[in-house]
Amino acid sequence: MSSEFDVSPQPNPATGLINLAGLNGQARMQLLDVDGNIVFSSDVLKDEHLDIGHLPGGSYKYLIYGEQGSSTGLLEKS
Repeated sequence: MSSEFDVSPQPNPATGLINLAGLNGQARMQLLDVDGNIVFSSDVLKDEHLDIGHLPGGSYKYLIYGEQGSSTGLLEKS
Protein backbone atom coordinates (compact mmCIF):
# COMPACT_ATOMS: atom_id res chain seq x y z
CA MET A 1 0.00 0.00 0.00
CA SER A 2 1.11 3.50 -0.77
CA SER A 3 1.73 6.22 1.78
CA GLU A 4 0.34 8.77 -0.75
CA PHE A 5 -3.23 7.94 0.34
CA ASP A 6 -4.39 11.40 1.53
CA VAL A 7 -7.66 10.56 3.30
CA SER A 8 -8.73 11.85 6.72
CA PRO A 9 -11.86 11.97 8.87
CA GLN A 10 -13.72 15.30 8.85
CA PRO A 11 -14.62 17.20 10.90
CA ASN A 12 -11.81 16.80 13.38
CA PRO A 13 -12.59 17.28 16.25
CA ALA A 14 -15.86 15.42 15.75
CA THR A 15 -19.04 15.04 17.78
CA GLY A 16 -21.11 12.51 15.82
CA LEU A 17 -21.11 12.14 12.06
CA ILE A 18 -17.86 12.08 10.12
CA ASN A 19 -16.92 11.48 6.51
CA LEU A 20 -13.59 10.61 4.90
CA ALA A 21 -12.29 13.64 3.02
CA GLY A 22 -10.31 12.73 -0.07
CA LEU A 23 -11.75 9.22 -0.40
CA ASN A 24 -12.38 7.94 -3.91
CA GLY A 25 -13.98 4.52 -3.94
CA GLN A 26 -14.17 2.27 -0.88
CA ALA A 27 -12.04 1.94 2.26
CA ARG A 28 -12.13 0.50 5.76
CA MET A 29 -11.79 2.79 8.76
CA GLN A 30 -10.84 1.67 12.24
CA LEU A 31 -10.60 3.72 15.42
CA LEU A 32 -8.35 2.56 18.25
CA ASP A 33 -8.51 3.75 21.85
CA VAL A 34 -5.45 4.73 23.89
CA ASP A 35 -4.90 1.07 24.82
CA GLY A 36 -4.80 0.01 21.17
CA ASN A 37 -8.21 -1.70 21.22
CA ILE A 38 -10.34 -1.39 18.08
CA VAL A 39 -13.48 0.44 19.23
CA PHE A 40 -14.95 1.19 15.80
CA SER A 41 -14.57 -0.48 12.42
CA SER A 42 -16.54 0.08 9.25
CA ASP A 43 -16.35 -0.14 5.49
CA VAL A 44 -17.12 3.21 3.92
CA LEU A 45 -17.82 4.54 0.43
CA LYS A 46 -17.04 7.99 -0.97
CA ASP A 47 -19.41 10.63 0.46
CA GLU A 48 -20.82 8.21 3.06
CA HIS A 49 -21.14 9.39 6.68
CA LEU A 50 -20.11 7.34 9.70
CA ASP A 51 -21.74 7.79 13.10
CA ILE A 52 -19.25 7.82 15.98
CA GLY A 53 -21.62 9.59 18.39
CA HIS A 54 -21.71 6.53 20.66
CA LEU A 55 -17.97 6.75 21.46
CA PRO A 56 -16.82 8.59 24.59
CA GLY A 57 -14.94 11.84 24.13
CA GLY A 58 -11.18 11.54 23.74
CA SER A 59 -8.37 10.89 21.28
CA TYR A 60 -8.49 7.97 18.88
CA LYS A 61 -5.93 6.72 16.42
CA TYR A 62 -7.51 6.20 13.02
CA LEU A 63 -6.46 3.67 10.40
CA ILE A 64 -7.92 4.02 6.94
CA TYR A 65 -6.97 1.58 4.23
CA GLY A 66 -8.22 0.77 0.77
CA GLU A 67 -7.05 -0.15 -2.69
CA GLN A 68 -5.28 3.21 -3.07
CA GLY A 69 -3.17 2.90 0.09
CA SER A 70 -3.45 3.65 3.79
CA SER A 71 -3.57 6.62 6.14
CA THR A 72 -3.18 7.02 9.91
CA GLY A 73 -3.55 9.88 12.36
CA LEU A 74 -5.46 11.13 15.38
CA LEU A 75 -9.14 11.91 15.61
CA GLU A 76 -10.45 13.98 18.50
CA LYS A 77 -13.98 13.15 19.67
CA SER A 78 -15.72 15.70 21.89
